[in-house]
Amino acid sequence: MVIAIEKSDKPKRFTDHTVTRDIMKDLLSEMPSPAPRWQDYCPNMKDELFKGFLKKHEFASNYDKAMARTVWNRTMLDRYPDILKKAKERTFKEANSTSIDIKGHGPKAMKVDVWNGLVDHWLDSKWKNKSVAGQKNRAAIPAHKLHNAGSISFGEHKKRKEAKLKRSVSFLKVYDDVHKKKSGEYVSEVSKKIIDLYGDAISQKYGEDLLDQPEVDPDM
Repeated sequence: MVIAIEKSDKPKRFTDHTVTRDIMKDLLSEMPSPAPRWQDYCPNMKDELFKGFLKKHEFASNYDKAMARTVWNRTMLDRYPDILKKAKERTFKEANSTSIDIKGHGPKAMKVDVWNGLVDHWLDSKWKNKSVAGQKNRAAIPAHKLHNAGSISFGEHKKRKEAKLKRSVSFLKVYDDVHKKKSGEYVSEVSKKIIDLYGDAISQKYGEDLLDQPEVDPDM
């Protein structure tokens, strides 16, 4: 598979989002010991993982190959906490418990002893205290900054949505999507107000016809 890196001053991701999925799958399956953070992951295994990554892919240019390790590591830093958090929440929910019962029920790609080690870490009192503190910090985030986009940029969300729908999608639509819960409710009243105000302003300036409205108006 030939892959490329996004063109920017500080590239952070590969242009094909399936590359990230494959990277994370390999990371979980090859994890040699419990690593709650990417920084805790075995350094030697990081090197081995990257060597395996190089063997599986070809690069569109010398630039892409030269930047591969930097972007690969950035991908790990960004996605590693997300993937562990989702695995943890899913398993705890299925077990309907925060007890030791969730041992042995981790992601299929992960070794059982590694998962069990992570469970021990999560159930440790110090980790619980840090987790609670983190939740409080997130709760203190200003309402207008709340969203469900995770570490993925709006631009990438837009690209994925357009690929799925096979048509152009406005940034307003993307903003609307990433500021809603699964229930369809907005993550905050501020987000809803911003959407409404921007939508009204765009309509007043360009008319009600969506075809006449730009994807984004930098002056608004």
